[in-house]
Amino acid sequence: MSGGYVLGVNWWFHDGAAAVVDPAGNVLWMAEEERFTRHRHGWGEFPVAAVAAGLAETGVDREEISLVAVGWQPWLANHPSGQAWRPSYADPAVLAQDLLGWDRLPAGCTFSFFDHHDAHAASAFYASPFDDAAVLVVDGHGERASVSIHRGGRRTGITPVECYPRPFSLGYFYEAATRHLGFRLLEAGKTMGLASYALAAEPLFAFADGIPPGARALRADCTWDEAATAWGTWFQDTYGPVSTPTACLHRDPLAVRIAAQAQATVAAELARLVARARELTGLDAVCIGGGVAQNCVAMGAVDEPVYVPPFAHDAGVSLGAAWLTTGGPVLPQGVSPYLGAQTQPRTADQLAGWMSVDYTPDLVADLLRCGQVGAVYTGRAEVGARALGHRSVIARPDDTAVRDRVNRMKGREPWRPLAPAGLAECDGVFWDSRGSRSRYMTASAPMTDLGRSSLPGATHVDGTCRMQVVRETGVVHDVLRALRGGGHDPVVLNTSFNDRGDPIAHAGADVAAAAERMGLDFLVWDDELLRPAGGPR
Repeated sequence: MSGGYVLGVNWWFHDGAAAVVDPAGNVLWMAEEERFTRHRHGWGEFPVAAVAAGLAETGVDREEISLVAVGWQPWLANHPSGQAWRPSYADPAVLAQDLLGWDRLPAGCTFSFFDHHDAHAASAFYASPFDDAAVLVVDGHGERASVSIHRGGRRTGITPVECYPRPFSLGYFYEAATRHLGFRLLEAGKTMGLASYALAAEPLFAFADGIPPGARALRADCTWDEAATAWGTWFQDTYGPVSTPTACLHRDPLAVRIAAQAQATVAAELARLVARARELTGLDAVCIGGGVAQNCVAMGAVDEPVYVPPFAHDAGVSLGAAWLTTGGPVLPQGVSPYLGAQTQPRTADQLAGWMSVDYTPDLVADLLRCGQVGAVYTGRAEVGARALGHRSVIARPDDTAVRDRVNRMKGREPWRPLAPAGLAECDGVFWDSRGSRSRYMTASAPMTDLGRSSLPGATHVDGTCRMQVVRETGVVHDVLRALRGGGHDPVVLNTSFNDRGDPIAHAGADVAAAAERMGLDFLVWDDELLRPAGGPR
């Protein structure tokens, strides 16, 4: 594409997001709407704030936008509200007002709408280091498909190869299991964590046998509500109710069995679909996108070469849609997730009662070794569901009591695991390497014997972890080097900097409020180290 900048956006269903891409496909900005509105997943919200922030931070003028690329064809989405597409949106001015918050569309700027799975495929492939690859998309649903296979090429673009209709949705199935266990919508990660408390489990069905049992009465274009009802009835009839509070589910054999069988089913089907993608395309390299690709346990079981982007969920289609118009840049290491907003300066009223000293990595390393729990707010925000060192809570990984304290501070269920982040030299030493998937917490892997003995706070009940190999320079990287220099393992616990139910801390006010509510022992805010005046909590 030649001409101006491209603005990519996701529709309002959930995880609204905006991406700014230059004519060569270079990503200048990407962020989720939830970070600005503070509404988790941004249900029913157009990415108005993310668009405004993206243009402000990149310095791109609205008049320089030549195309707005949307990662949905919403009139085909069959949304149960019936409001996915309004007739008035045929007027670009009306659409620009609702979708972007603009009073008018710049001269020469147009809208382009792309198939949802094509946008997922583009976000996974063009973010990867591969020149050619099979691309697998697995989510709840797009306009028609719930599973799709594509062929991606730097010179040939994204070509659909095969798709499965909505009744085959692994996303529908796993979300229904999640709801049956008492979790909320889009809390599937908790089901994945709970599944690890089972010793073993067998899959409940296989696509090779036809439409899954809970979906056999569904139409090919069924809505989410229809699928949720059908699968909810199937789980109730098959297992009966689960009444245990979510904080105690790990001690409920029925709940653990449900989670484990759901997880085994998803993992088995994803492995089969990866094999199918390789067979149909004749390519060994595979890129995987869509919400189900966030299932890091299943992703960790896929054989290399494979790439999973750090924004495999619906926010990623904002970038995918833009890349469908520009093509993607050549990224030998894959795309960086640090694409969001810069930190904001601390104001006088924010954490006014905290002591401020100059930050040094050695001082933070010493605080961690003393068992203190802190957070990092530095650089550009990471995009995606996982904090990767720029908006993170960090702690020592060798003490399960510290892990339990972090879970209490964040209001998490006590049985949920926390992840290790370590220098590159840790990959394959403390945990089994998963190649590029080790870099941004997109896969889990077994801990080695050394990892289990040295890092018990970062080891899940089944002996696995969801690791991050820290290669980018910054606070966490420097602290890890300081730990190593002091004779300690260069690993920390890393989890997102947010309270229960909140998006990751974003603005300065969010950061200050979260630090107070969580009872942090310290906070690194750019080059400033802040500690409560009364000492550790």
